[in-house]
Amino acid sequence: MDKRICCTCKVEKPLEEFYRNAKGAFGRHSRCISCTKIGLKATYKKLGKNHYLKATYGITEQDMKDLHTSQNGKCAICNTDINLSERNKRSACVDHCHTTGKVRALLCNHCNRGLGMFLDNPQLLRNAATYLEETK
Repeated sequence: MDKRICCTCKVEKPLEEFYRNAKGAFGRHSRCISCTKIGLKATYKKLGKNHYLKATYGITEQDMKDLHTSQNGKCAICNTDINLSERNKRSACVDHCHTTGKVRALLCNHCNRGLGMFLDNPQLLRNAATYLEETK
């Protein structure tokens, strides 16, 4: 089994415990998933939500609240209630185009992850819908 040493905790771990980069490879100086999450949480607490939203999506916390209000507090895909305060499966996720960076809407965690799993590819999503309908 292939292993790698985390550049933060210096522990040798299996590759499954590291994120892959956009090309599907593991970086030479990569951090394990645990250290990455700890680093993100520390950064988030230190800089605050507004800074994170601005740096990541180009929006403010107020922009996110306005978007939430304009969507009546619902996910833009499945129409379930989403919240801005708690971090759980009903949390509001900022959906954005990975090519242009443009914010599209707020989604629940399930819908946001689903789009990501289908690589934001409409044809793959249509194929999946057809498959589900044909295999009922």
